[in-house]
Amino acid sequence: MAYQVTQSDSRPAPLAQAEAAAATPEPAAEPTRDKEPEPLKKSPENEPRRGMVYDGLKTAPKGDKCAGVYRTDSGLCTHGPDAPPKGVDIAKDTAPAVKAKAAASDP
Repeated sequence: MAYQVTQSDSRPAPLAQAEAAAATPEPAAEPTRDKEPEPLKKSPENEPRRGMVYDGLKTAPKGDKCAGVYRTDSGLCTHGPDAPPKGVDIAKDTAPAVKAKAAASDP
């Protein structure tokens, strides 16, 4: 017996679509690119005041699946840390954008 999952607007979703939505995404085995990038020469210096910390990231050598970016200790590829948006001080605590608990709906 097969059941269909309904979408938020109460329309039934195709079974394959429901199964795909429930699947946990996996990182790609390797990046897709038109040509081999030049390997990075070295990591920049850490700038912890800006949140730019490269600890644990290694430059990937030529021919490596991560060439042109960094490789993590677990073998994943990353472009490295992102700079914070203009005007954001990473040293300050920021209140969550969403409340941790929803208000009770019962009167």
